[in-house]
Amino acid sequence: MPKRQQADAHDELVEAIQGPPRDVALLLSRVSTLQKELDQERDRTGIIVGAIRETVAVLPPLKPFPPAPRPKNEVPHIAMLDVSDIHVGEKVDPVLTGGLSQYDFAMFKSRGERLHHGVSRIVDIHRRAYPVDDLYVNFLGDIVTGEAIYRGQAFQIDTSLLHQVFEGGYWLANFLRDFARMFKTVHVRCVSGNHGRGYERGQNHPRTNWDIAVYMLLKIMLADHPNVDIELAETSYLVYSIPGHERFRHALIHGDQARAWMGIPFYGMERAGAKMQSMLGIPLDYVHAGHHHNEADWPSNRVEFLLNGSWVGGSDLSVNKLFRTSRPTQNLFFCHPKRGIAATYHVQLEDVVELKPDARGIYRPKTESV
Repeated sequence: MPKRQQADAHDELVEAIQGPPRDVALLLSRVSTLQKELDQERDRTGIIVGAIRETVAVLPPLKPFPPAPRPKNEVPHIAMLDVSDIHVGEKVDPVLTGGLSQYDFAMFKSRGERLHHGVSRIVDIHRRAYPVDDLYVNFLGDIVTGEAIYRGQAFQIDTSLLHQVFEGGYWLANFLRDFARMFKTVHVRCVSGNHGRGYERGQNHPRTNWDIAVYMLLKIMLADHPNVDIELAETSYLVYSIPGHERFRHALIHGDQARAWMGIPFYGMERAGAKMQSMLGIPLDYVHAGHHHNEADWPSNRVEFLLNGSWVGGSDLSVNKLFRTSRPTQNLFFCHPKRGIAATYHVQLEDVVELKPDARGIYRPKTESV
């Protein structure tokens, strides 16, 4: 036998006597341990499955729940609409927002019509289940956008302050007048916003606010509608309860009293709510606010905070400086006399804008209904 073959045979004999190399032996040992653990887990799983089967076998058969009893007399609900941050007269140039957002006086009216149609449709749906005869409209401020609130605002408006007040007020009066035909009563509760001041803070009388001018115009134009009740607050807040719903108190503020962090002023709003309760000496159940242009709601202890959206959506500032935009929405609620707010809707005023690549691969806006 050649020497090479003798050497190979010698190595095979040594390996057969000494066993596999150390690394292979460790690996085989680990595989054996894992196999034992797997067998134990299978046994454990089998025991659990067997126990479940034995337990289920002795349970009584499932029975369908009985149908919910239908009350003989359905409890009437109250519809409640939060209206804020309309910013009549503001102009958002779609060129400056990359097409993600745009706004002007014509879009104020078109989005208002969409809000009216949405509210009407949702109310009709709820009326199939229970009476909805009365409407509360909470105006939360920033109805007009002003013209000298910040430096450079003149380049961000498309109509003067007087036109914002009179033309915007005229349209809103017709908006409420149509609701007065749909409901037995319409109760309007109003607080003013920071844009209604008309000038930078400290440059006008504290009672001068153009939002209040709009509200006064509404009172004048709706004076011949006996089923429309309008209450104006000259303070920064208004608290009320609905007759028959006295256990629930609604507080209205604009919302600029609370600073925002990451878009939503959770902690600022909770501090403001706690301070209001301490100042007034009465508990509050709902705090309605706008200003921050983002819809949100959350409970804190026994108070629920309800933040309204805006009619504008994104702006040059929010898109290009903060990289934020929001869909224009307004809040609609249905109130039960014993349960408070029983249903909430965020009525959308505009379709979603999506970015799609064009033939050159550049992403451009394309509006699609979603």
